[in-house]
Amino acid sequence: MKYFRVIVGSLSILTSASALAQSEPVDKNVGGPYVGGLFQIGQASSSGASSPGPAWLGSLDLGVGLKRDTWNRIELGVELGKGSLSFENKDKNIDATVSLDLSAVAKAGYGYSLGDHAFGVFRVGVGIAQASFKGAHDTGLVTLVGWDAVFPATDTIDVSAGFSWRSLQLKFADLGDHGVQYNVPTLALGARVRL
Repeated sequence: MKYFRVIVGSLSILTSASALAQSEPVDKNVGGPYVGGLFQIGQASSSGASSPGPAWLGSLDLGVGLKRDTWNRIELGVELGKGSLSFENKDKNIDATVSLDLSAVAKAGYGYSLGDHAFGVFRVGVGIAQASFKGAHDTGLVTLVGWDAVFPATDTIDVSAGFSWRSLQLKFADLGDHGVQYNVPTLALGARVRL
């Protein structure tokens, strides 16, 4: 019986050592460049007397993740997108649909571990937008505050889900001579490939 315990104990130690040797490293906070896509849907409203309407934005997301340690990261990037903002302007008695022809937003984010190799990333951004309404065009300022949960799907692909609040400053004569602020809260889904 004594020899049986020694053999079972030895096998147990060997299988434990083998399992440890084959297990993946705990740290999956991998830095480096990435390219991906985002789709955001929400609602837009303008300053003044307006009712919100649907909004959407599709974006190419380019960036780099900078690993700080196992639990933290910095993300820097740019989001290039286009979309549409709809709302009812009660002051002008019109249903407005503003086409967001191009949006370029520089973003910076701080990521922290959510456990199981996922990260929560708080982002801020600023950029410009080219928009059109009834044949008129304008370029304005875009600001962004958002949060995303980033999950590794494979060794090189991440998926994300989150929300953001965008503010756009644009001026269209039909919607107000002094310029209008558009507020766009959205939910976002995305995927990206780490290069």
